[in-house]
Amino acid sequence: MSTSDLISRLERLGIRLWVENDRLHFDAPEGAISEVQAELIEHKSEILKRLLKAQEIRKSRQPALRPVSRSGIAPLSFVQSRLWFLDQFEGGSSVYNMPSAMRLEGVLDVDALEASLNALVERHEALRTHFRVEDGDPVQVIAQQLKVPLPVDDLTGVPDQEREAELQKRVQSETGAPFDLAQGPLLRTRLLRLGERTHVLVLTLHHIISDGWSMSILMRELSALYTACSQGQPSPLPALPIQYADYAIWQRDWLQGDVLEKQLSYWRQQLKDLPVLDLPTDRPRPAMQSYRGAQLDFDLPATLTKGLEELSQRAGGTLFMTLLAAFQVLLQRYSGQDDIVVGSPIAGRNKVEVEDLIGFFVNTLVLRTDLSGDPTFMALLGRVREMALGAYAHQDLPFDRLVEELQPARDLSRNPLFDVLINFTEDMNGTESISALPGLKILREKHGYVFSKFTFTLYITLMEGQLRLRLVYQTDILDSERMLCLLQQFQHLLEQIVALPEQPILSYSLVTPESCDLLPDPAVILDEPPQQTVSDLFSATAGRLPDNAAVSQNGKDWTYDELDKASLRLAVALRARGAESGDVIAVSGHRSYGLIVCMLAALRAGGVILPVDKNLPPGRQEMMFREAQARMILNVGGDAAPHSGLRVLHVGAETGHLEGDVSGCEISAAKLSEPGADDPAYIFFTSGSTGIPKAVLGCHKSLSHFLCWQRDQFCVGPDDRVAQLTSLSFDVVLRDIFLPLISGGTLCLPDDSDLVKTLQWVELEGITVIHSVPAVTQSWLANNPEGISLRSLRWLFLAGEPLKVG
Repeated sequence: MSTSDLISRLERLGIRLWVENDRLHFDAPEGAISEVQAELIEHKSEILKRLLKAQEIRKSRQPALRPVSRSGIAPLSFVQSRLWFLDQFEGGSSVYNMPSAMRLEGVLDVDALEASLNALVERHEALRTHFRVEDGDPVQVIAQQLKVPLPVDDLTGVPDQEREAELQKRVQSETGAPFDLAQGPLLRTRLLRLGERTHVLVLTLHHIISDGWSMSILMRELSALYTACSQGQPSPLPALPIQYADYAIWQRDWLQGDVLEKQLSYWRQQLKDLPVLDLPTDRPRPAMQSYRGAQLDFDLPATLTKGLEELSQRAGGTLFMTLLAAFQVLLQRYSGQDDIVVGSPIAGRNKVEVEDLIGFFVNTLVLRTDLSGDPTFMALLGRVREMALGAYAHQDLPFDRLVEELQPARDLSRNPLFDVLINFTEDMNGTESISALPGLKILREKHGYVFSKFTFTLYITLMEGQLRLRLVYQTDILDSERMLCLLQQFQHLLEQIVALPEQPILSYSLVTPESCDLLPDPAVILDEPPQQTVSDLFSATAGRLPDNAAVSQNGKDWTYDELDKASLRLAVALRARGAESGDVIAVSGHRSYGLIVCMLAALRAGGVILPVDKNLPPGRQEMMFREAQARMILNVGGDAAPHSGLRVLHVGAETGHLEGDVSGCEISAAKLSEPGADDPAYIFFTSGSTGIPKAVLGCHKSLSHFLCWQRDQFCVGPDDRVAQLTSLSFDVVLRDIFLPLISGGTLCLPDDSDLVKTLQWVELEGITVIHSVPAVTQSWLANNPEGISLRSLRWLFLAGEPLKVG
């Protein structure tokens, strides 16, 4: 069978072929590949040649990339423009430095090394480029000649025990110093001499003139030039047909009109309604990123790497596609989202003329995958493959042009469009790949600061048959423990995928073998905790401590027995007035004994409490009544809350009785059908600060379980006096009110005048437990005189916002 006939047959069988990184890949329906496997292997080389030729024909339709006559200036490429604007905005940052440090052991010819570095500068215009503004636009300014010095720091006089520390200090100082883009050169070199046969070469370039691929070129050509210079030979490198500025001019001329619109049209559709990936963090995000980072290295077993390669081949995809799909599964589990967006760099060197140029070519693709519906991993891999191929076909649109087009909401705490990056290479690109210098042994050296431009970046390198991971993350929001756990979970997830690729993705476990010992023994059956309601817990406490003070305000105490009877009486009255189990009963009014009676009575009548702060705007109150479908309102003191046809029952602040109630209802629990543990107990609304307020419904057992835990954990008991200081519409008010009432303690209620001097009131009342938020606590301290001892205070709980120290 000829190659042409085979290609026709492959098309009939639905087998699709493509080239990626000069390798042949295929996508085949199940079972189809087995029919032509032998022929495909036989003709593989010829098919690859034809596809590469077709690829070159498509590229040839682009305008030719040729040297352009210019007067020493040129426009910026698109990717350079974005980096230039970021530098103007951030000013004096070293985040985009590209450092490299190499320990050279052996006899070093320093003069030959300096000559080689300057031969590189002469060879590549990008290394002689700086930037200025002309007529309001940034331009590249290319020096005709530039000599880069190689200063030598002699550390041989530093004591042996201090030398390594001094070395790291010097390296950090060199690599961490920012560049001024308006001043050249944007390449710095320094040689640190540790001994007669030991040196450390430090190279630092700004990203605007370089990228990872460029660093590989730099090291390869430095090796060739050093070899020639040390032997007194001329440069063995052929002349470069074009320079980076020629590429920038070509790109600006080509990427416009219909070409640009075709690229934009694809990405507009692909990234429509782009979500924000919401990942858990160890600390709140700062308002502006500092980019401070750290890194973790993690190697996957060679057997797992082989398994992933085989799975990728069976699926007709690439190893990167498999790893991307697995990574997005991990992010789905961390975020709880099904629409997962990550970024991934791509070399951007899709023309042969630029393959040997030093310069900033790398582009970033936005990779978005729909993980909804719990597909099998193989089905998900199909989705990822289709998405990735579409992205590769439209890779020429610069990322900064995409951001400009989509105009995402400005947020200085995150990056636009995505904030997690995955970077896959099949060998150690850039400074990881060190070419040999004759007579010298070269070792990698730490080069100081770690910056993380994203929440985190997962670098994956296939090296000598083994996948090596490096996770770089922002230390402002993430801790090393969480990041190490993420890497361990990623390995565990990959192992399950290789073993069972046809499993639904939600069936894979993130519980690593290392974590299994932390979980309870599944063979041990734990007793279910007793499911009691808050009203049950209160009744038991009232029966045990009837004469203890349950509520205290303005020097007056109400006992547990009084509160028990008043709340029971009101509950019976509510049932008599039509309240049924599950009805929403709004409670509003002044902080008082009567308000506490209402809260308990609503629960004991089987109702669902809707606490409504009397100080909320009328429109907000009306919305809460409407959305919660309240049946009636219990109003304590003052004017009734606004309502739309709701029945308002007024309750006395001092008595807890319905005003005008002369029915003489017999107070009997037999008239009540108190709620069960699984029944709803309360409704609260979110603040609405990020949109429309949303209602949250809670059940009895969750409330009582939390209260019992806090009572037992912090030993709250009859001797405690607990302050109720929070707003009635803030959900923690339930904790403030009911924690002391199930513990035998005293609930202490200030009035409005007490809140002016809160700490004096706390000291006077002998308060032992307070819940508040940091901002309110700081205002107490600001508005109270010195000399407050608070000797009785045992617990101060602060929540709801970050706690500032110092």
